[in-house]
Amino acid sequence: ANNEAVARTLPKIKLLLANYGSGAASWEQAVEAIKQARQDENILAVTGIGQSLVTTRAAVAALSEADIATVGSVVTADNMNEYPDGVHIENFVRVAPLNTDEARAAAAYIARHEKYQKVLLVHDLNKNDSYARTLATAFSNAYPEKTQKPVKFIRAYRSPENPPSAATRQDQVTNQFAEMHSYICAVQPDLIYFAGRGVDLKSLLTALDQGGACLLEFDVMTGDDASELVGESLPSDNTEVRVFYTGLASSQQWACSPPKSANVKNYADFVEAFSNQENGFSSDDLTNGDAMMSHDAALAAATAIRLNDHALSDPKSVNDYFLQLRDTHAVPGASGTIALNDKGNPINKPMPILHIQPDGQVALEELAWPDGAPLDQNTTC
Repeated sequence: ANNEAVARTLPKIKLLLANYGSGAASWEQAVEAIKQARQDENILAVTGIGQSLVTTRAAVAALSEADIATVGSVVTADNMNEYPDGVHIENFVRVAPLNTDEARAAAAYIARHEKYQKVLLVHDLNKNDSYARTLATAFSNAYPEKTQKPVKFIRAYRSPENPPSAATRQDQVTNQFAEMHSYICAVQPDLIYFAGRGVDLKSLLTALDQGGACLLEFDVMTGDDASELVGESLPSDNTEVRVFYTGLASSQQWACSPPKSANVKNYADFVEAFSNQENGFSSDDLTNGDAMMSHDAALAAATAIRLNDHALSDPKSVNDYFLQLRDTHAVPGASGTIALNDKGNPINKPMPILHIQPDGQVALEELAWPDGAPLDQNTTC
């Protein structure tokens, strides 16, 4: 953004790093530090915001109330831009599709495959995890719409709200999934839609693999948090399970687009900058799509800032320019063209449907759009 005219060239952008702790537990201290440094460091926007949690939503709200624009990179819960009472949080936009978009893409994929006649929804009841809760609701709405059938089989679990360690979380949810084993054996689903975190999905697969009693053969479809499993071997000694997920981005997603298309060029420019001698990041870091989404969030922030000639003299005015990121000012992201609606959500953002292989490698299954067709008609995947 400082060396090419992808988002104009001035003012120059400096990236500062902030950390709000595991589960955003220290969000108040992080937001306060940002507010205190705002004038001296010329902070015009915040990008990032990882998981869709009660704490991350509180951080977004506090930044908004301080008139600081925030661009979410990988947060997908539908209610991340709302206060608990449903009132819209201003000054917050995101480059990732919503859980509703992911669920619609997943349900459409399921509907196109006749082998998926018996679908089981497994979802997390953790009240603090907006991602899991809104993903379950979104799928429950999208599946009947796409298939003309209700979600007939449903089972719930509850992940711990504040586990003292990852091992404790794993033990608690694995025990719940072990109790679910006999039900799944009886139902023999063709597909499980999993509305929960990727770490819990691995616990489910482990519990089913170690449960014995019946041979289970089914597919799993889940949301983007399954990217956490990429690179890890999946349990497969006693089960035959294929795992698919709606990703936010993938290094493979433009493989079947025309070589001279804008999407291919934008991604190639990103990879060149990502892996050049100055930065030197490994191509392995592109596997789960997080780097692409972080890049696109920062690029959206730079674009909005540079569209505003008064950004430095009036930092509060930056917020208004995020609403201009559409049509001729759409952002040429590595993960696809980013255009934002009036609520700051991306319009028809492409999503790769990815298949996690037993050895943890990932393969592109297809590319999907919430509206069913791409904004760029030259895209053929």
